[in-house]
Amino acid sequence: MARIISRRIGLFCLTLAMLGTARPQAQALRTVTASNRGQPVTALAVCGVAVPSPRALPPPASGPVVYLLSPCFERQGGRPRLDPETYLREIHLKPSRPSQGQWTPYDSAAEQMILEDFQRLWTHFALADLSIDIRDFQFSNGVIGKVVTYDITERD
Repeated sequence: MARIISRRIGLFCLTLAMLGTARPQAQALRTVTASNRGQPVTALAVCGVAVPSPRALPPPASGPVVYLLSPCFERQGGRPRLDPETYLREIHLKPSRPSQGQWTPYDSAAEQMILEDFQRLWTHFALADLSIDIRDFQFSNGVIGKVVTYDITERD
């Protein structure tokens, strides 16, 4: 529990630091959510699409990992004006690759990358709104996988 609170405080402080150094035209990072309202989920949907559990699992003693990430366009009917790959090129956070046995740690460097991704997306694209949602997924071996969704609304 103390570790969760410490992570949230660290993310909050990092957010404040980013806001303090942001250029005036940058959107303030208003929403980074990092809670499942209690327990991590064991069934998962991203952008309204069910995601199966991976066949390979992270090592049981590992800390949290970046399980999945996705740009999401639900607030505009799920139809982006630009190809989602365009946005993915600007998102530098890398998800784990379970099929290759590669597990990206979710640590302070990952949190910093998420904030940098936010600024990069906001600066490079004509967006009406941008928020980031971070949810916990619990693998069958108890390890927590972070699911990072970049909720994007493009300008008309």
